[in-house]
Amino acid sequence: MSLVKEEEEILDNNEFLEEESSNKELCLPDPYRNFLSKFKRIAKTIFSLICDASFVFFSSSFILFGPVAFEMERIRTNEISNDSNSKKYLQEKLIPWNTSSDNSIDSSKMTRNSS
Repeated sequence: MSLVKEEEEILDNNEFLEEESSNKELCLPDPYRNFLSKFKRIAKTIFSLICDASFVFFSSSFILFGPVAFEMERIRTNEISNDSNSKKYLQEKLIPWNTSSDNSIDSSKMTRNSS
């Protein structure tokens, strides 16, 4: 409900500003009024074109470069995964003993033969 009231207030303010600007234009001579009306029309047109062009630019750049960014992220995560896998592989091959509890030497099972 509050959003609707705020939008109505904004519209009322815009109407008030348009009425004020038109009342001030009436005080000016005809050549100035014509110039101002043309200037307003041109300014609105330029603003509209800039908004449309920026929308097209940003949406097309996202469409074109979005997949590239996602692919680069996928490649980076694969590299990180491969690096961690290669480190594990190298650790297993270069270090013949394993420090885990499964492969540790149990000293109680080791006995000396006194023959």
